[in-house]
Amino acid sequence: MERAHELAETILAASPSSITRAKHLLVSAAAASVDHDLERAVLESARVRCTPDFKEGLAAFLEKRKPIWHDEGGGKH
Repeated sequence: MERAHELAETILAASPSSITRAKHLLVSAAAASVDHDLERAVLESARVRCTPDFKEGLAAFLEKRKPIWHDEGGGKH
């Protein structure tokens, strides 16, 4: 707790405009990371939607039946 108070005092002694700019920098960096992760998730989702498993799962759902999964060796489950 003592270290937290020291850090708070250091921050309070700093230039308000510098603190504001640093906060904006941290927020924009976090947003860029989220945007990057979201883009990766969208691309992976698009890849998954092209797989036989996805197509079988969707067909089974729409037809209200259990899916018939195929393993990579061509067998059924």
